[in-house]
Amino acid sequence: MSQRAELPHGERDPSVATPPRALGSVRRTSSIDSTRPEGLDGPVHVLARARDLATDGGGVATRLEENELRATFDYWSNKTLQSIEASTGSVSLEPLVGCSVASGFRAEVARRLSGGLDPKGLLYFLLDDLPAALQISGHPLLRGGSPRLAQRPVVATTDVCSGWRAGSTMVREIEIHGRYAIAHGPEAPPLDHGDDALAWHELPELSKHGIRRRRRLDVVNGATVQAQAFLRDTYAPADGVETILHEYLLSVEIDSLSMQVVSAGVVPLVLPWIECSGAVGSVDRLLGQPVAQLRRDVGRNFVGPSTCTHLNNMFRSLEDVPTLVELLPR
Repeated sequence: MSQRAELPHGERDPSVATPPRALGSVRRTSSIDSTRPEGLDGPVHVLARARDLATDGGGVATRLEENELRATFDYWSNKTLQSIEASTGSVSLEPLVGCSVASGFRAEVARRLSGGLDPKGLLYFLLDDLPAALQISGHPLLRGGSPRLAQRPVVATTDVCSGWRAGSTMVREIEIHGRYAIAHGPEAPPLDHGDDALAWHELPELSKHGIRRRRRLDVVNGATVQAQAFLRDTYAPADGVETILHEYLLSVEIDSLSMQVVSAGVVPLVLPWIECSGAVGSVDRLLGQPVAQLRRDVGRNFVGPSTCTHLNNMFRSLEDVPTLVELLPR
């Protein structure tokens, strides 16, 4: 699916490192890898990991919780889960087999695992993140030239987000040329921090045609609660040079008593298309909102061409800030 000329892309200013862990803070890191070891048209294998790490006033780190989730799904059958299991946790995930990760997954998690899943735990966090993280699992099919994808009709679904708004680069490419626009982002710089081996949890090498979502949420308490969230989506093509699809940095100040958002700002670091940055202004809707209800409120109210699915997922994760505050070193 080659294209004649480079299409108008969005921002290309990726982070080159991870900031140091603040004293008296908690850092949550997570990753979701989707790979195709049996070939582009085979089942998608998912490896999701998350870790909560506390850093006390002397700089000593303590692992608070870690979890790992493995799953497989059939991309061609509405992303239907074929298997799913977690490394720790008292609840079986077997009831989720047969669910679609593409639509209604979070509702099915609530219904099928009712009463058994800790909404404050890392397993819940990973399950909540799966739909948006795996939304881009079709990108390798475009970049790798999937024969099966080539047989499917090319359809433009407009106004679901800023990048897919009517008249956008992606929509016009479909309407005028009958093909999907293929994003080629910048090379992904390492996200290490000097000699700090604990800056991130352990990450395996990303295999070719793999997609990785990396996330970080730092929380520290003072006169107000300061939270910084980071998201990076990358793709590993056949040549092995990992490139970035999306990258955002979100900074939020939260009132320590009411747990309402006092201030919030987003920096779009890497975005695929020029129209995608139109969603950045949606961050203003967080002002005055109680973080304890953000997963519900974002799901209901942050919709349409003024929003971004991936940015919305960062907003949703702010609901976990009160839990992380409780874990802060005393």
